[in-house]
Amino acid sequence: MNLTESQKQTQPEHHLTVALLIEDLREGKELTFVFKKVGVHPYIYTDLKSFWQGTLERLPSLCIVDVKMMSEGPLLLKNHPYVKTEQMPLAFFYGPESTPLLFSTYEMFNLGTIRKDESYVGQVKGTLRRLNKMIQLEEQSHGEAIKNSRFDRQISRLMDQNEQLKEKDYYRNLLTSVCQRFELRKNDEDFFKACEAVFSSLKEVEEFAYLELSTSGQKLVAPESRLAKYRKIPSLWLGQVCTKGIEFFAQNMASQVGVDLMGGELMSLAIKGRKENPETLVFLKLNDQEMLNHFDWEGLERYLSGLYSAIELKAQTALATPQRWMQPFELLSLLDQEFYKAVSLDAKTSRQEMEESILINVSFSGLVKTITEKGYRFYWKLFQEDFLKRLQTQTHLDFKVCPVGVENIAFWVNKKDGDQLFASLKSYSARFPFWKYFEDADLVLAQHLRPVVQQMPTASRGYLKQLLKTAEAPLEATAEDDGFGAKNQTLWRPDPQQSM
Repeated sequence: MNLTESQKQTQPEHHLTVALLIEDLREGKELTFVFKKVGVHPYIYTDLKSFWQGTLERLPSLCIVDVKMMSEGPLLLKNHPYVKTEQMPLAFFYGPESTPLLFSTYEMFNLGTIRKDESYVGQVKGTLRRLNKMIQLEEQSHGEAIKNSRFDRQISRLMDQNEQLKEKDYYRNLLTSVCQRFELRKNDEDFFKACEAVFSSLKEVEEFAYLELSTSGQKLVAPESRLAKYRKIPSLWLGQVCTKGIEFFAQNMASQVGVDLMGGELMSLAIKGRKENPETLVFLKLNDQEMLNHFDWEGLERYLSGLYSAIELKAQTALATPQRWMQPFELLSLLDQEFYKAVSLDAKTSRQEMEESILINVSFSGLVKTITEKGYRFYWKLFQEDFLKRLQTQTHLDFKVCPVGVENIAFWVNKKDGDQLFASLKSYSARFPFWKYFEDADLVLAQHLRPVVQQMPTASRGYLKQLLKTAEAPLEATAEDDGFGAKNQTLWRPDPQQSM
């Protein structure tokens, strides 16, 4: 194989350039002749300074330097920037008289030496082979670096995607956890109680607020609560009647007020029921700002809208059977059968049934007194329907209901369920939002309207006497024991902190 054939096999794809720094021009011409055989025309330099400047402007593929020209005044070849960084492919030319100078080349990276001789073909061939091998290795290294860079980018993308999936999975589990907590509250008497219990227990929630459309459809009102995380927003007059739920302008108004009062970025949940527009607005101020961007708020909003509709539907379908209702005179006749003997005109009620039943009365005398003395408008029919229907959804007990005027509702119940119904009525009456049924709810939000719950004698005369006594007695509770009394004290208690 001659030099030309070998060079064709080993020549790199890019154009080969050679620079010669040599003292003897005759030897330089001999080397140039060898390179020309492979189509390379070397640049010949006769001094280190011009070589220095020329190689700085453009680094050749190969530099052959005469060892006798490695220094010139203050210039030293070993201090050349490309030599110091081992970027310059060097080969050294020497003759018999300059052999001792080879010692100075040992500290510089090079491709070998070329000895002054009659023929340079073999030596140049070996140098070019080493050069091509070095270039090939550099190209392979560069290719591997490109591959590694590509793999690094792919790995980085996979890691980013994995983090995104982890984040999505975390917030998906978070949504599931919140929904499960609401599922445990689906039997609450109203939607606000469920929201109050769940949002106050979540450590991610710093504050929350709640607004609903008043019965008249003219205001947005907020319930009362003693929980520390609950922020009560003042009632908002809308300036018009909203018959289809909370319209868009009212939602904007509520959001602006919520931001002003609570500060920071709020998440607003518009809860829909049977109406075209939302019927309730919930505002959440969070400790975790990432949650604002990554949590599935639309999913939670849809779930809460379903829960709200379910609670409202249960309240509407309760007490639908006529057998649950009694008229006042029917009740008094029934009670007379306990004290007097039953007659043919009385309803057929066995003595055992009479002996196994008790009578519980709920007196709304305080509520009626407030309405009559202050002259407030009150939605009577809606109040009675909601009070009884929601009670049924809470207790799931079998009892009969008898309204006695507007101040009293009597409950005829079996003794085995009597204690449970009595306790349920006490608790339910204390929590019931009577203020919702006033046209101007703000006027009564801080007033004591809790009814009196009593077990009554199962005799008509005793029952009527007790009704009169209850109606004439002053209100039992005061602002202190009710928590929302006329003194309107700011009362709160810390909430249980739990993670979602």
